[in-house]
Amino acid sequence: MAITSRPMIVRGSGPGACACGCMPWWTGEEEGSYRGKGPAKPTDDQIKTAIERILTDDPWLDASGIQVSVQNGIAQLGGAVASRQAKRRAEELTDQIWGVRDVQNQLSIAGLQTT
Repeated sequence: MAITSRPMIVRGSGPGACACGCMPWWTGEEEGSYRGKGPAKPTDDQIKTAIERILTDDPWLDASGIQVSVQNGIAQLGGAVASRQAKRRAEELTDQIWGVRDVQNQLSIAGLQTT
């Protein structure tokens, strides 16, 4: 069975048009006015929950010794991890969470002696 219909491509030059001037068929002739209107900013509790979830779900990080707090979008990581790599990974994962403005990494490395 041959496919005889293809999605319609509308040529245009307005917002939403790609570099070649085409517009996606599902937008019709013009783009809507909703660009930039996303969900409300997440609360500190939502950010904290998301950080705890991503740290817990990561297969390369033992997050059992990490405490998380968030205030005004600034995440603070406390506690201890097994290595420098784990410390860096926890910070990188935390920084990926939507709503995190900054990460204060106060994690210590278990077993590392300071003089």
